[in-house]
Amino acid sequence: MHGVPRTRAERGSVTVWVLSLTVAVAALGGLAIDVGRAFVVRRELATVADAAAVAGASGVDVASLRVGGAALDPQRVDALVAVAVASHSAASAIDEVRVVVTDAQRVEVTVRGSVRVGLLGLLLDASVLAVEVHASAEPRRLP
Repeated sequence: MHGVPRTRAERGSVTVWVLSLTVAVAALGGLAIDVGRAFVVRRELATVADAAAVAGASGVDVASLRVGGAALDPQRVDALVAVAVASHSAASAIDEVRVVVTDAQRVEVTVRGSVRVGLLGLLLDASVLAVEVHASAEPRRLP
C-alpha cells in the first residue's frame, strides 16, 4: 500500500517540476501576447499605409490631366497622404511616414511604428519592437 519507497533526495521533486512548468507556461503566454500585439500593430500600420497610398494616388496634377496624362503632383500627394494618415484611428502608433513619388506615376508610402513589449523585450534586450510596412499605388485613367 505504501508503493515504492522514496529516498530523502527525491523529496520535493514534484514541487520543482510544477514550479518549472508554471514558469515555462507563463513565459510562453507572455511571448504570445507580445507577438500578438506586434502583429496587430503591423496590420493597423498596413491599413494606414494602404489608405495613404490610395489617397496619394488621387493627387493627379490638373494640368497633366487636361492634356490626357495622369502625372502626380508631389505637393498634392504629400498633402493627401498627411490627411489620410492623420484621420486614421491608428495614427498614435505611427512614428514616421515617408512618401516617395516615382516618375510622377507611382506613390510609395512607408509607415514606421513601434510596439512596447514586455517579456519579449527581456529576450531581445529592448522594450520597443520596430514595425515597418510599405504600400504603393498609382493613378488609373478610366476608359
